[in-house]
Amino acid sequence: MGSSMLIPLIYKYVPDSLNLLAAKGKNDKLESVLERFVPGIDRKRIIADKSEMSVHPKASLPDLFKNNLALSTIMLWIIYFMGLLMIFGLNTWLPSLIKESVPSLQTGLAFLIVLNASAILGTVVFGLLADKNGAKKQLIIIYVAGAFAISLLGFTTNIPLLYLFSAIAGICTTGAQNLLNAFTSQYYPYHVRSTALGFANGVGRIGGIVGPTFGGVLLSLAAPSQFNFIAFGIPGAIIAIALIFVSTHKEAVNTNWVKGAGQLSEQPK
Repeated sequence: MGSSMLIPLIYKYVPDSLNLLAAKGKNDKLESVLERFVPGIDRKRIIADKSEMSVHPKASLPDLFKNNLALSTIMLWIIYFMGLLMIFGLNTWLPSLIKESVPSLQTGLAFLIVLNASAILGTVVFGLLADKNGAKKQLIIIYVAGAFAISLLGFTTNIPLLYLFSAIAGICTTGAQNLLNAFTSQYYPYHVRSTALGFANGVGRIGGIVGPTFGGVLLSLAAPSQFNFIAFGIPGAIIAIALIFVSTHKEAVNTNWVKGAGQLSEQPK
């Protein structure tokens, strides 16, 4: 409800993509956006490739598997599934899992607050770092760190350390998921981006359903707490491996029609 109230402001102040502005022939708006993000750009250096800027037909699921995109699409689906499994699983069961590990605690809800509050910090910091170092490399490091932090939650009863690992877990799950959405939306050709992001999140929601069930099964097994946290950390390692197989290729870039526009013509990393 709260986020929906921002729609009028987003509609007014957030511009359409460069590709869409060019396809609609809104050249003045296009140049205005370019000037905003690439100050001092020479208008004569903005050369639009008409064939690339033409309006494409409605995208469909098979388009996500064309032009050598098949492997990357499958890997991204696995990444979204595992990512939301961790997020929803931990948000449902973290208080119970920590309370099982430290029976003296009256409640583990404070750790849940730390888990989610830290995600805000992760989103901001990772976004800035991704601009400098590339989103893919950044995500691999983030999910490896998250896998270790979640696993280590089961190996200590020290309260400050539990808070620290919970914060890192939140930063490297929910915080990373926001960066993953940005990476995925920029990875595909612009005319299939919404389709790609929609399907990826749809598959991810299945993981979001499996996550809480997975946690319940773990608790029902009455296994040691170390095993439970390692089980929730493993998806992070799977994500890091899957990211390695997401190739970076020129077909996934659609800003190269801007000649001499600095970072706008760069390939995502």
